[in-house]
Amino acid sequence: MDIEGMEREALKGASETIAKFKPKLAICIYHLPDDPAVISKIIKDICSDYQIIQTKAKIYAYCPK
Repeated sequence: MDIEGMEREALKGASETIAKFKPKLAICIYHLPDDPAVISKIIKDICSDYQIIQTKAKIYAYCPK
C-alpha cells in the first residue's frame, strides 16, 4: 500500500476485513516521520498475531499459520 500518507486511514477503514481475513500486508512508511511506530501499532491493534518486518521504507506484516 502506497497511498501518499493516507495509509493510516486505509488501515483503520479496513480494520474489520484485516482482522477477519488476516491478509499479508506491505505498507509504505516514509510519508510521515512517525509512520513506522504509528502504522505498526495500528496493525497490532487490529490483530496482535501479526508479525512485523520493518525496512527503511516499508512494513511487511503477516500472521503465522
